[in-house]
This record gives sequence, structure tokens and C-alpha cells, in this order.
Amino acid sequence: MKAYKTATTVLFCLVMALILGACSPRPYMKIFYQLPPPPNTLEGKSLSLTIADDGIREIAVSQNARKSLKDFNDTFTLVVSRENGTGDLVGIYDLSSLLAEVFTRRLQQLGIHVLSLSEENGLELKITLKRFKLDLSDRKWVVDMAYRADLIKDGRMISGRTISGEARRLKILGKNELEKVTGELLSDMVNRLDVAQLLHQAGS
Repeated sequence: MKAYKTATTVLFCLVMALILGACSPRPYMKIFYQLPPPPNTLEGKSLSLTIADDGIREIAVSQNARKSLKDFNDTFTLVVSRENGTGDLVGIYDLSSLLAEVFTRRLQQLGIHVLSLSEENGLELKITLKRFKLDLSDRKWVVDMAYRADLIKDGRMISGRTISGEARRLKILGKNELEKVTGELLSDMVNRLDVAQLLHQAGS
């Protein structure tokens, strides 16, 4: 009987620890970026990557969402997940550097060498974030995102595409569900960009 009470007490403490941990305030959001299966279809290609300043320095957070995100300071920790279930905690970023890291990982997985500023070869992929909104409506987290991808050669835009999306998830506890749905939407939208098609349109 004593052992049963002890086990029950331990279980109760574990449950409470999980609940309190989920509710404890964190100034950042933890984002999981899911890499798709590696195709390596663009081996040998190289380009530079630019994240445009227009519209990406401020995250649009609605008043309802901000009430539940009081401690959020517009920063993110990034975990890059692989198809086999493994993952790496990469670092902490603001929105601009988060996008740069995620797109760099995606391009490298495609076999593309992402050039540094000193290595530029005249071919540039420019990502301009048009929208990044967080909302809380009818007890559902809503994430709305849009960006423009332009392939630029020698200063001239030669191909491009706009990608947008929205995702919703029921709020259960803290911002855990918001982090999940944001990571899922970001993964989908980054992986949806057909870089091979952009390069084909550019004749590269």
C-alpha cells in the first residue's frame, strides 16, 4: 500500500512538472524545420542567398495572440529535423536570420553550394517575406505567411514565384501548439519552393 502511494505521488509530481513546464514563460518560440527526403537533384549548382529587409523585421501579432505571448520577444530557437527522426538544435535567431538558416539548409540539401558574399557568381536567390502573422481566434492559433522568391542574375530578375499559406491549430496549453503549427507551415512553404524550376526558367 505504501509503495502504491509512493508511486502515485511520483506520478502526480511528474504530471504537475510537465504542466508547469508547458506553462512556464519562454521569451522565444521553438521551431522545428522538417527537411524533406534528400533528392540531390541540383548537385554542382551554386548561388548566393539574400533575405530582403522589406517586411520581415516585425512579426505581426494580434492583440488576442499577444495576451498569450506576453513574454515572447520575437526570437526563435531552431531544430532541424530529418526524415529518419533525428534532429539538431541549431541556435537562436530573429525572424530574418531564421529564414536565412532554413533556406540555406534546404538549398544545401538540394546539392546547391550557397555562396558567401566574397564568392558571388552573379546568381542570387532573393527571399522577401511579405507576411508573417500570428493570431488567436476562437481558441485556435492562426499562422499566416507569404513570401516572394526571385532568382536574380547579374542584377536582373529572371524568374520568381510567390508562395503563401495559412494553418490553424487548437490552443491547448501555453504556446506549444503554436510552435508546432508554425514549424509545420514554415516547413511546408520552404520545401514547396521549386528551386529547380526557377533555375530552369533562368536557363541555369
